[in-house]
Amino acid sequence: MAGMNGDLAELKFWFDVAGNIAWVVVTAYLAYERRHRVTTDKIVAMDSKMTRRLEDWEREHEARCSNHHQRTATLEVTVRNAPTHRDLGEIHEKINAVHGLVKEFSGQLSGLNRNVSLIHEYLLKEKGQ
Repeated sequence: MAGMNGDLAELKFWFDVAGNIAWVVVTAYLAYERRHRVTTDKIVAMDSKMTRRLEDWEREHEARCSNHHQRTATLEVTVRNAPTHRDLGEIHEKINAVHGLVKEFSGQLSGLNRNVSLIHEYLLKEKGQ
């Protein structure tokens, strides 16, 4: 029986060693897993935060760009309807023609004014005599 107690004691010793090794391995695994989970949680939180910021930026950018698209479209319509260089040349020619007529009328009005002044002067002299 003495041999059996020794075998049992040795078996208990190795069983305790295996249990302690298992305890160390499990403790190390749990510490690693906790650290990994914390890191993963931080990464997920950061990813979520960055996703929200990116979505906010995209909405803001889209709002700005839609305004620019609308303004660009308005400018394109305005430019399409603007007079061409040829149109401006024609307008310039017509303005020059009107200017010539106004100068002609101005000369005629000056002459007419002189005639009216002479008539007026004549009538004043006739009445005065």
